[in-house]
Amino acid sequence: MREKFLFDKIIKMPKETQKTLEKLAYQLNTKIKLSEVIRLIIDTVVNALELKGASVVLIHKNQISQIVDFNFPGAQNIAGSEDFFNFTREENRPLTTGKQKGGAALRIKELGGEVVLPMVNRDELIGLIVLGDKANRKVFTKRDLELLDTISNQAAIAIENAILYERMDIRVKEQTKEIKNLYKIKSDFLTIASHQLRTPTSIIRGMLSMMCEDDMPPEERLKMAPDAFQAANNLEKIVHDILIASEIDAGELRTKARQIDFINVVDQAVEGLQKYAGEKGVRLAWKKPAGKLIVSSEEIMLKEAVSHLVENGLNYTEKGDVAVNLAKKEKSGKEYAVLECKDTGVGLTEKDKKNIAAKFYRGERVIGMHPNASGLGLFIIKGIIEPVGGWLYFISQGKGRGSTFQIWLPLA
Repeated sequence: MREKFLFDKIIKMPKETQKTLEKLAYQLNTKIKLSEVIRLIIDTVVNALELKGASVVLIHKNQISQIVDFNFPGAQNIAGSEDFFNFTREENRPLTTGKQKGGAALRIKELGGEVVLPMVNRDELIGLIVLGDKANRKVFTKRDLELLDTISNQAAIAIENAILYERMDIRVKEQTKEIKNLYKIKSDFLTIASHQLRTPTSIIRGMLSMMCEDDMPPEERLKMAPDAFQAANNLEKIVHDILIASEIDAGELRTKARQIDFINVVDQAVEGLQKYAGEKGVRLAWKKPAGKLIVSSEEIMLKEAVSHLVENGLNYTEKGDVAVNLAKKEKSGKEYAVLECKDTGVGLTEKDKKNIAAKFYRGERVIGMHPNASGLGLFIIKGIIEPVGGWLYFISQGKGRGSTFQIWLPLA
């Protein structure tokens, strides 16, 4: 019905006006970018009526969302005028200074405007076309207003379509990015599976195969047992990390938080890693504070986070020391227990900083240093501490200059 009404109006117009509208309709059908659609509308109106200036004001949920003007910066003041805005929203019809009286019309005149055309699509005000004076100072005729009314109807449809396309384009780009991220995660997981899982499995299988040989002396079997055991431990740890990371990713890591002494948790974690530090020749220093620091968390999961933090420092420190410190700090009027792990290791590049705590991410420089790591440690730490109000913080001066990682947890 609406299209027939517009068609009936157009065929009653002068030939020149019809040509203008036909050309506009054709060009609008060839454009999908919102900026191009708006520019075409402004150019058409300005040229057809020889205006000094014009503007298109886009409205979303009764608020101005965008203004595009052609030599008419006063459009924002007009559209933002409360009395005018209420009139346009309620009446949904052209407002002219020459034919109508009242606060809204006078307000347009004061701000240098002459005509305001609402653009309505499916009974919703989506925008306005705001026009300034004609270059020849002539008044707007009835024929001018009919032309403008038809243009505003065409423009409303074209702008709405362009907005929908723009939103769809943004959504497609977002989904494409999500798909790329999923492919990367899949690729990273396959890399982990093909090396970190396959390597210890192959070691275990190979050693067990040799140990099963009848002619192998018993003492040789005993020598292989510790290596096979270590490979089994590495395999178990990687599988454990993957399972926890999967639960975090799916939002299924269910823990029962209770009040625990953070100092005891750190003490246990550091003690469990002293042997590893000794094997690497790295000094692991733990400055244990006096008293208690009570936080709300699950003890097993918090120990998991602390172990990952300290072990991460040891993994990427070839020589020097890893210093662990726990202290009470205040931020924004709230008290926190802050666990700090400072190392003298490889440090973080700018790329590392951007991807820190991303699932499966490992810097290119560190893969050779610790080939059996899963790249899930920092991801797991965040997944454990964030649900209880904590966060992970890091500092590094760059490559070869060490790193400092901190776990902040609110005191209970």
